[in-house]
Amino acid sequence: MRNVENIRWLLGLLLMACSWSPLFAQSKVDGRITKIEFREQKTPVYSEGQQGGRGGGGRWCRIDVEFETKGRSWLSEVEARWLVVVNTDTSKPASMTLNVTYTDVKEGKRNICAYIPAKFFERYLKSERPDGSRINGYVELYANGQRIARNERRGNRKLADDWYKATGGTQAFPNSLLPKYKTPFAFLDYDYYESEKQQ
Repeated sequence: MRNVENIRWLLGLLLMACSWSPLFAQSKVDGRITKIEFREQKTPVYSEGQQGGRGGGGRWCRIDVEFETKGRSWLSEVEARWLVVVNTDTSKPASMTLNVTYTDVKEGKRNICAYIPAKFFERYLKSERPDGSRINGYVELYANGQRIARNERRGNRKLADDWYKATGGTQAFPNSLLPKYKTPFAFLDYDYYESEKQQ
């Protein structure tokens, strides 16, 4: 009799767990990247600076990404995995990667960005400004460990369709793709871009 009662008790617990599970299940998160753009932005000159115009004016490349999420009103974290390949004047294209986590992301359209410093273009493109036709960007977004969106922007239209999967012929440039908080633009347009988790 005790065995029968134990089986009934276990079955009851299982039924209760099944009936409660939808209450605790997280709703599915959908996302899409709607826009990737390469923008030129000058190093800001602050009034407190001692060097005047010589203290700024370098032309950085800002990579703007607009994305949208649906399914949950707020996400605690969204991770962006960036890959940028730049056709330089050297024998191999330059590849740059960056992973950034954004916190307290509200449902709807949102914006994030990353930067390539001005000196990179001066040194490797022999140019004082970015050239969007030589820059290629690929971004993936993750929430709760699952990829929710990805998209690309090709400045070089001759690249293969899956160029971001084959970077073996490129030269890695660590620390050349920067999150906003590591640039002189950290406090500009603060509420427009999502908050970065500093690492």
